[in-house]
Formats: sequence, structure tokens, C-alpha cells
Amino acid sequence: MANGISVITPLIYDKQDGPYKLNKTIQDAVKQNFKNLVLTIKGERIMDPDFGVGIYSYLFENYNLGTINELKQETYSQVRKYIPFINILDFTVAESTTNLNQYYIYIKYSINSINVLDELTFTVSQ
Repeated sequence: MANGISVITPLIYDKQDGPYKLNKTIQDAVKQNFKNLVLTIKGERIMDPDFGVGIYSYLFENYNLGTINELKQETYSQVRKYIPFINILDFTVAESTTNLNQYYIYIKYSINSINVLDELTFTVSQ
């Protein structure tokens, strides 16, 4: 049985790790947790209705500075509450030039306790 920190989602069968493939580093586990936090819609997680940014719920909002700031504030708030050991360094939202229902999101962050920089990128579309 291999050693790991957490199960990789979506679940992938893996003979080497055991029944499912595992995250082997803290950086990979934190990145997966951060991604899940951003993608989860409030009320979707059982027993914790406040968990999640719900990034897809912003897709059909008007693309303006107010909506972008609301998305950023929600992300910062959720990170402070659920993943307080990371620090968001850059958060960029850009509208697609070819599809009005598509946004590009880039989040650069650091995991201070292990001195690591990483990033999440999303293409959010209908």
C-alpha cells in the first residue's frame, strides 16, 4: 500500500496506490482542496451549507467591476475561513473575446508553511 495525503478527485483506480490514486505532496493536496472550495456551490456540501465560492454562479452575472469584486471577496472570505494557511497573491478575471458566457480566472497563491507558490486557472463557461 502506497503512502499518500489524500485521494485524488475525481476518483481514479490505481493499482500502485491501492484502490484509488493518491495525492503524494502537500502542494497537490492543498491545490485540490482550493479547487474544490472555489467550484463548490454554497449548500452543496453536506453539513456545511456555507462552504464554497460557487464560481459557476457568477457566469450569468453581468461582467462588470462589481461582479468581479464580489467574486474576489467571496473567494478571499472562503479561503480565510477554510484554508487559512494559504495567501492569495493575485486574482485575475478576464472575459473571453469570443464567447460572452465564458471567463478566464487565474489565482496565484502561496502556501506559507512550506514556502511554495502555486496557481489555479479556470475557464468557466456555459
